[in-house]
Amino acid sequence: MLMVAMFATFVVMTMLVVMSMIIMLIPVFFMSATVFVMVTVVVMLMMISVISLMMMVVSFVALLTLAAMFVMVVVMMLMTAAFLVMMAVMLASGSDEVAGLLLFQELPAAT
Repeated sequence: MLMVAMFATFVVMTMLVVMSMIIMLIPVFFMSATVFVMVTVVVMLMMISVISLMMMVVSFVALLTLAAMFVMVVVMMLMTAAFLVMMAVMLASGSDEVAGLLLFQELPAAT
């Protein structure tokens, strides 16, 4: 049961990463960086809340312990905090270049 729950969690996380990458890449072509950052952060926060709900459902179905649910909630909080910090840095810097660099530092640099 625990293995099934862990696998489901992994699949959901992978889907989150893929969806966020796609969402990040779509608006680049027809949006200014500031608006783009705002939209990205809003979408990320919405997706994190949806994912946490799915986590709770998964954990209930798999009859996981409270400890596992607590770990999931902590992970969600850390992810949310990371995105909020990223947004704050980008808004504070105010430059499109910095925002672009921060958004795409996860992608391999094409040198």
